[in-house]
Amino acid sequence: EEAKQREIRAYDLMRQKRARDKAKKASRLEQERLLKEAEEDKKREERTYDLLRRKRARDKANKAALLERERLKRESEEAKQREIRAYDLMRQKRARDKAKKASRLEQERLLKEAEEDKKREER
Repeated sequence: EEAKQREIRAYDLMRQKRARDKAKKASRLEQERLLKEAEEDKKREERTYDLLRRKRARDKANKAALLERERLKRESEEAKQREIRAYDLMRQKRARDKAKKASRLEQERLLKEAEEDKKREER
């Protein structure tokens, strides 16, 4: 009877040891799984951050290009306006010069007429 009880007790202890070993192995496998998941999460976050960083750089470059195009367009428009203004000023100067010349010619004609009238009167 005692031998039977020792055998049962030894079998129980062996079963408990197997259960502990199985639990340890499961725990170790769970730890490895969690570690692997954490590494994958870290890689995924790094890729996401890298993509976000590239997107920001692309957006910044696009904004700079847009501002440059707007600046060039504005400068072109300003140059066009200056050209129009210069042409207008030149046209106004020509008109003034032409008016001065016409006025001078008119003055000379009137002076000449006055001289002719004076000569006629003297005769």
